[in-house]
Amino acid sequence: MISQTTASSENPFAELDNAGITPFHWKIMFVSGMGFFTDAARREGNQPACQPDHQHGDYACHLAVAAFPGYLVAAIAMDRLGRKPIQAFGFLLMGAAFAAIALLPGGSQAVIPFVLLYGISYFFAEFGPNTTTFVSPAEIFPARIRTTSHGITATSGKIGAFVGTFAFSLLMEHYGLQGAMGTFSVVAVLGLLVTWLFLPEPKGESLEEISRDDLLRIEQTEQRRAATAGATPSG
Repeated sequence: MISQTTASSENPFAELDNAGITPFHWKIMFVSGMGFFTDAARREGNQPACQPDHQHGDYACHLAVAAFPGYLVAAIAMDRLGRKPIQAFGFLLMGAAFAAIALLPGGSQAVIPFVLLYGISYFFAEFGPNTTTFVSPAEIFPARIRTTSHGITATSGKIGAFVGTFAFSLLMEHYGLQGAMGTFSVVAVLGLLVTWLFLPEPKGESLEEISRDDLLRIEQTEQRRAATAGATPSG
């Protein structure tokens, strides 16, 4: 027990390795980061046109009209539609909104179409990856390392937000709004593909069934037995 504690303190990722964290789980963390990446683009990309004079008031208006209803619909539909379809559909509609902004004649000067597209992207960010990337990490990881894994996932999300914001500034400087929104439309499509290929669907399952804790314990027990049998000298 002392040696295990010492090893864990020396290597903070030892518990993750011992608990069976696989490349699949790291993909889930990557999906979470991508959700914040595209969300950061949406926030920063639409800020100049939608908040010209009264920033806080306009932001609160968009929050009330688009974001908050998106959260409500996500909460109502989460167990009916499933996490994976909601996240995939959210990425799809965000990518479509970004692409429409990139192709919009006049760009941000076409105020009404721009604000409508902004609201659509906002709604489907909340009724999409901005909600599901909080829910999924709390469900799919093994119980003994769930909080640690959720923390790593949250960290990757914040890194994704930072990278998205920084990249948007560079893209705006060199390619303008159309180029920046076109780029992030592609990123949203990549988020859709990663979600559809790698995210499990935990709808209708208990936390134990989702995280496969029982299978993990059986596998670890078999590994210990095999190691013990191999270390036992033959007659």
